[in-house]
Amino acid sequence: MDAPHRELRERLTKLVNEFLDRPVVHSSVTASIERLLQDDPPFEQPQQILPIHEAEMRSDFARNIERRIRVIDEEYTLSAHDFAFIMMVPLSVLQPGGAFSESQGSIFIQDLLSQSYDLTGHCKFFLKRLTDKHKAELASQAGVSPLPEEIIRRSKRNKKTPQDVPAQTEHHDESENDADSIESGSEYNPGSVRRVNHEKTKCRGRDRHFCVIMGTRNPDACHIVPFKWNDTQAAICITRTVRSACGLLMGNKWLEDNVRLLCNRAEPGSSDKVWNMLCLNRQLHAWWPKCYFAFKCLGAIPIPDDNNPYRMTDNVSVRLQFYWLPHYHGRKNTSMNIDNWRTWVDDVVAFQRNGYSPLGSDVAASKAATNFPIISGHIISVVMNKSDGDRFKAMMDLQWALTVIGAMSGGADPPKLKPDLYRKDDDYEVYDESRISSWVQAQARRD
Repeated sequence: MDAPHRELRERLTKLVNEFLDRPVVHSSVTASIERLLQDDPPFEQPQQILPIHEAEMRSDFARNIERRIRVIDEEYTLSAHDFAFIMMVPLSVLQPGGAFSESQGSIFIQDLLSQSYDLTGHCKFFLKRLTDKHKAELASQAGVSPLPEEIIRRSKRNKKTPQDVPAQTEHHDESENDADSIESGSEYNPGSVRRVNHEKTKCRGRDRHFCVIMGTRNPDACHIVPFKWNDTQAAICITRTVRSACGLLMGNKWLEDNVRLLCNRAEPGSSDKVWNMLCLNRQLHAWWPKCYFAFKCLGAIPIPDDNNPYRMTDNVSVRLQFYWLPHYHGRKNTSMNIDNWRTWVDDVVAFQRNGYSPLGSDVAASKAATNFPIISGHIISVVMNKSDGDRFKAMMDLQWALTVIGAMSGGADPPKLKPDLYRKDDDYEVYDESRISSWVQAQARRD
């Protein structure tokens, strides 16, 4: 036995002896310790969150992109979000012939980066602050003319204002008010739809009414890709404006296979399905949008027939690997000094060696039955039919990419409306509903 293991054994033995020597030792506590020590949950060594071995090459691409955009915008600097996005896109996007390559125009690349900023903002915040009346007004225009690009334009980068408070990347809806069914009534439905109760019931049944991580009962059935992406025609229009950025990040094949699941004008609420849901403890549900953790899908394994091991059933076991994520403490529109990329990468590597959340004991989880701590690398298996499994994996892949970018760049800021649609309120910029209403009416007249 080597010295570190011998020292660990001696230290733990001493602690156990001191514990057992206490005047009162409750049997439930000793039983809990025994369960903890006997537990051996599925685990695989987690891989690097980002392609660290490509970091230097990607930082050179980032530096070149910044230099080219400065030809048309001399004050331009890449933001923390831009750098994280460049670190996550397939390398082919940056190489010759790719969307960010030398052959593409500077304005085109700048617009794609702006769209990627809106993509990771998850389109939610614009709709969240509008009244139902204004949502309906915006939606009523959607079938005629898509919302202008400015509606989700990115915040100006180098301007720090009091509204720069931590924002959340939303993976899930907050409302638990559900309808038992959705009746669209026609191909075009301008109003919002509500969550479908029986889809949540199917999710809980599939996950056996337990949180898939902690094993606690009465979990929330959480959306993987947010319900707000397509609960209204206005939301669908906004989601459609970030399709190109989504294709860059996930690949054109992924986009072609899944775009109608996420922004289908003929079917508001199209992703409110069991394949876009996962059962989580309520506390984990609250932490997921904050980018404290993410799931990496490792693939699906066919399940053999119990009566015939040579025959496969229609079900698969989708394997998810749990990752706590590091947190960049700046804002995602903070300027990035590309020359500091090594420090940025070193911080990621150092964090992953620990395996715990970046906030220590303030943000942690353990298995309810054994108190075994949840660390990066734990494997969760979710059994479902194969057709659902393919879509479930697609949603998880998108969740992984967006959540990692969100964590590495300070989370997701709300996409901003046109500057003239804001008003000052106690030093904060808020949406001016009268101006929004005027804007909607102007769009209607123009169309």
